[in-house]
Amino acid sequence: LDERLQFRLNLVLEEYINNLISYGYSDQLPHQITVELEQQEDVIRVCVTDDGNPFDLTKVSENTEIEKPLEERKIGGLGIHFIRTLATDVMYNSENGINKMTITFKAKDLDL
Repeated sequence: LDERLQFRLNLVLEEYINNLISYGYSDQLPHQITVELEQQEDVIRVCVTDDGNPFDLTKVSENTEIEKPLEERKIGGLGIHFIRTLATDVMYNSENGINKMTITFKAKDLDL
């Protein structure tokens, strides 16, 4: 993969999975997170499934703090911004206690 695409992919996965582990579970029981990567020509598709609390980041309002100077911003919200900005498409589905986040990267859409 192109280094710039690798960077985007790594940052998005790090943000999403870190937030999932930090905020997605309200108990101390074992849980499972599955990450699947698929490449078809210039398209990379990442599918993350988990059994955490449902959270549809596609429905969350854009963080208005991003435009403020760093010292005036509230902590948090940048992960969702990074995911939305760095990916071509983000889709979410939750069914029968399983959440599925599909994040697509198309090289031609990412100025690579």
